[in-house]
Amino acid sequence: VSFLFMESTMSSSQPPPQTKLYHDSNGHVDDHDNNDNDNDNDSDSDTPPAETFSKAKALLDNANDNSTATSSPTTSISKAIALLRELQLTISKNGIFSKNESLEDVATNSLELLGVEFQLGRAFLMLPTINSNNGPPAAAADSGVSNNKHRNNDTTGESPSMTRKKNVLLAVEYFHGFLKRLENLGEGMLLPDTIKDYHMLLDLEDERQEIDSEKYNCTSSNDSNNIQRFNNTGLSPAQTRQLKIQRYQRKKSTSQTLSHLQSLLHRRTRLQIEDPGEIMDGYDYESLLRNSRIETLRECAEEALEEIQSSRGELEILEMALMMESRGGGMGGVHDF
Repeated sequence: VSFLFMESTMSSSQPPPQTKLYHDSNGHVDDHDNNDNDNDNDSDSDTPPAETFSKAKALLDNANDNSTATSSPTTSISKAIALLRELQLTISKNGIFSKNESLEDVATNSLELLGVEFQLGRAFLMLPTINSNNGPPAAAADSGVSNNKHRNNDTTGESPSMTRKKNVLLAVEYFHGFLKRLENLGEGMLLPDTIKDYHMLLDLEDERQEIDSEKYNCTSSNDSNNIQRFNNTGLSPAQTRQLKIQRYQRKKSTSQTLSHLQSLLHRRTRLQIEDPGEIMDGYDYESLLRNSRIETLRECAEEALEEIQSSRGELEILEMALMMESRGGGMGGVHDF
């Protein structure tokens, strides 16, 4: 099942070219239209998957923190994407996860690998729209909309708004794959309220997909009114605020639990406790590590939900930008949002 939405650019009555995404039985997402970085891979076939995952995550963290960056953000993000895609292949080839397994069936050392799709979603949202020395800074490109003065810096010949739209759609698809995989693990993985939140977003997207097809017909002088009517579907501002508050509270609780578990792990290391079976503060080493990794995944799930919802708003702005670009008008100062 594909969760792609907002496929129309609203620039003509014909649907735009779509990025081809594929799911395997485990929720793995692959795109055959964005593989420019597939050969730029620092991974080694003998490198343990957990080490590759840590390296990719560190590259993204480094790109997100300019104060510690050792290379350009685009380079770090591209390398991280290549590593994560290679890791997807390794996971699939080695059968690390199976379709019908429960959380109890997943080895503790493999738990963090469940976050590969989340990190890929994060990476595609971080990608600058224009990869040019003369282009706007990454932060401006990541805002999702650029004006005409930047368009000539895009050497691909594709509108920066279209490039950004493809990246956002891929990110959303990866976040959905991540959440679906965690949900399939059953009891003990995602919190009940998190699952409820996720299914509400899925229901909203189903409703929006029915409306999106009508956007191809928005070619009259009343386009702006029609767009506004479409964009008013879904949650009210009050409902959106309430959802954000609930997610924040869940994430705060999860972060506090995770911080406590990590402090216990550090304490064991500091005290040089060598016996992994020794109980300390109610945990042996295995249960402490396992619970820590589960809480990390729960924290990522809350972030994925927020990114899916916020990406919808960005995609709506991009739709308007693409429609204006198709008419040769540009979006003026909309890039300042």
